[in-house]
Amino acid sequence: MINVENDWEQRKLGDVIDDMYNGQTPSRNKSEYWNGTIKWLSSGELNRGTVYDSIEMITEEGQKAANLKIVPKGTFVMAITGLEAAGTRGNCALLGFDTTLNQSCMALFPKQEMLTSEFLFQWYRKVGEEYGINYTQGTKQQSYNAELIKILPISLPSVGEQRKIFSYLSHLDHLITLHQRQHKLHRNTLL
Repeated sequence: MINVENDWEQRKLGDVIDDMYNGQTPSRNKSEYWNGTIKWLSSGELNRGTVYDSIEMITEEGQKAANLKIVPKGTFVMAITGLEAAGTRGNCALLGFDTTLNQSCMALFPKQEMLTSEFLFQWYRKVGEEYGINYTQGTKQQSYNAELIKILPISLPSVGEQRKIFSYLSHLDHLITLHQRQHKLHRNTLL
């Protein structure tokens, strides 16, 4: 069997991303910062898939006070704190909407000629658990920081191959979801 990764370029994540960004939490003591019209995503909402909504919303005043940027739809986001917990370690998502982020989320912006957000998402879903154990720091709470993220190893095929891989894996994810829904529906009709 041929190991495809042998033909892929071995890089550090810092070599193939242009920028990264993590958010903040507006003060919970200021009610005027909350229940507005701006989406605000926390790491607990990352679903190892595409996330389409946030639980909480902030106001423009809250966005300005916390100096929050709007992260665009299609961006890869990963959990960066609380990685000692198996449910959080390796947690990530692709954004299905524009949103702000809390401080436990890091958005990565790839160099488009080298890496797609979609491939980065699929790659991290594969290695995130292992990386969360081997590359984080902290005694009580395991976390990434920007410097640790930059040294994470990544294997890269060409951008064209990255798109094909993402398309194939997305199709499989879709089929699995459909099968699970049909199975649940069938099970419910038998009860």
